[in-house]
Amino acid sequence: PPRSTLFPYTTLFRSYIVRTSSVEYHIRQKKPSNQALVPVNTKITFTIDKDKIKFNIDGKSHEYIIVSEAAISATQASN
Repeated sequence: PPRSTLFPYTTLFRSYIVRTSSVEYHIRQKKPSNQALVPVNTKITFTIDKDKIKFNIDGKSHEYIIVSEAAISATQASN
């Protein structure tokens, strides 16, 4: 499975950016009532199932909706 780092950003719902070496995914929780805080810069291993991204942190399973995805340019990947 891909490895990545989770970066939070603020919207109406708890949202995050998952960045791999080649793709950046913007994700959010399915329901505001299910909000769980995920520590900044958390390294994760994830799987993608259609429009969902799934990962575990400290034995707890998380499932988010993929809102958008974009390829990362070589200059972005080096940051």
